[in-house]
Amino acid sequence: MSSVPQTVGFELEVRFDQIERSSDRPSSASFIFFSFEKMLSRFRQERRRRAIADRATSGRYRLFLTDHGKTAVAADPACAARHADVGKWFSL
Repeated sequence: MSSVPQTVGFELEVRFDQIERSSDRPSSASFIFFSFEKMLSRFRQERRRRAIADRATSGRYRLFLTDHGKTAVAADPACAARHADVGKWFSL
């Protein structure tokens, strides 16, 4: 069974909202995923970890075109219309 090539990937940015300004710890982390479900699972994991430490966590994600997606969008205007949300940030 062959899988269909992905046209988009997901960039997840997790923000740690209650970190002091003078802290050496990062205030956010970025991850790349090629599955929406895996991205959402990772965000939930990060949020659970921060809840244990009593730290607020928020997140956002955006879509980006894979190499296959860039080729498909360039070749088909209908495909380009379906990928109009690429590059926009969405809150989780």
